[in-house]
Amino acid sequence: MEKVVFDKQMSAPTTAAGTLCIFFHDCMVGGCDASILIASNAFNKGERDADINLSLPGDAFDLITRAETAIELECPGIVSCSDILAVATRNLITMVGGPRYDIR
Repeated sequence: MEKVVFDKQMSAPTTAAGTLCIFFHDCMVGGCDASILIASNAFNKGERDADINLSLPGDAFDLITRAETAIELECPGIVSCSDILAVATRNLITMVGGPRYDIR
C-alpha cells in the first residue's frame, strides 16, 4: 500500500489534502466506517454522491480504490476500507511534512 500512496501523491500533489478531507468527512463524526466510499447504484444513492459530498476530491477516492485493490490481492477480506483510509491518510500527512501518529 505504501507504494500506491507514494505513487499517487507524486503524480497528483493534491492527493494528501483530498484524502485528509475524505478522512475528516468519514471519521470525525461518530467514528470511521468508510461509508463515504460507498458509491451509488441503481437501487440506492450512496453517501459519496450526496449533495454535500460532491465537492470531495476524486484523486482521494482513486487512491483508496487503488490501495484497497493492492491490499485485497495480498490478503483478501482482512483489512477494512476504513483502516485503509486511516493508514493512507496518516502516511500522506507524514509524506508531505506533517507529524506521524499512531493508529490503533
